[in-house]
Amino acid sequence: LLSDHAIDGKPVLPGVWGMELFGATVPGEGPVRIHGVEFAKPLKCHRGEAREATVVTDAVGKMTLESERTLRTGRVDRTTHFLGHAEALDVASLTAGESATGRMLIHASDLACEGPRREGIYQAFFHTGVFRVLDAAPWWGPTALVATARVNEPDLNLAAPTRTDPLTREAMFQAAGLHAMLASGWSRSFLPAGVERADVFDHAAAGEELAVRVR
Repeated sequence: LLSDHAIDGKPVLPGVWGMELFGATVPGEGPVRIHGVEFAKPLKCHRGEAREATVVTDAVGKMTLESERTLRTGRVDRTTHFLGHAEALDVASLTAGESATGRMLIHASDLACEGPRREGIYQAFFHTGVFRVLDAAPWWGPTALVATARVNEPDLNLAAPTRTDPLTREAMFQAAGLHAMLASGWSRSFLPAGVERADVFDHAAAGEELAVRVR
């Protein structure tokens, strides 16, 4: 899994997997909300070593993903990688704009440019294997982008289904990063600093074509 998400040869835990670990702490199997997420420091596997990470929840429900690593000097390095909150989502309490049927409206005039296809996207991105989730960005403009994506969670070979459909969230992150790269003239890469709120209602079906809107 992590070998498909490596930067400069070092496997890095994806931010969406930190969100999955937070979501997995929520009892039950219904919709879940993850919010106030901060990606503080990446969790890297140096020299291919195994790493152990722990989700810690404080008295007011704030979660942190933490790890310990013994350095060559013998010093133990303790690091907080991600922070956030996760809770069961009461669908009945959602407003129309927050519901699963809510849609981000983008005017056609905001999408005047043709974007790259899969090959061009992953010449710029570091992702390989199962993390190559975008098919194309057929339309984009300075303020918006529409991408198509496909995810296939069974390819992860996990013992149990995920709680938060992380590959679909990965498609969203990549589409947002792609829009920022296009708007900058491909001058630099962009990674997410955090997530204000993610509401997970269900999982995408394996191979289902997804439309990802960025604004």
